[in-house]
Amino acid sequence: MPITRSQEIFNTEEKCREYLFQLKWPKGFTCSKCGNTKFYFVKRLKLYQCTESHKQHSITSETLLHRSHLSLVKWFWAIYLVSRDKRGCSAVFLKNMLQIFYPSAWLLLQKL
Repeated sequence: MPITRSQEIFNTEEKCREYLFQLKWPKGFTCSKCGNTKFYFVKRLKLYQCTESHKQHSITSETLLHRSHLSLVKWFWAIYLVSRDKRGCSAVFLKNMLQIFYPSAWLLLQKL
């Protein structure tokens, strides 16, 4: 995918979240506790909550993005950069491109 197309598709948290939602629940949301398909989005916590069991589901749970403080946009951008560079990316390169601290860039690179 060309860089401009990638930036177009994944340029907001909401677009990244929608993409992850489709990957996690391709047939629509299903509660892992009760099997219910109805939910609402808890905006403040960025969680999907079942209307029956009230179990909260994170879009990033069971992924390498879980419990990360980096934005989804930065994660998607990092994944794109790492996957496109045949020689490999350095933590310094990611630090500069994503405008994050070096330890965060290094950890991100280790996870990828």
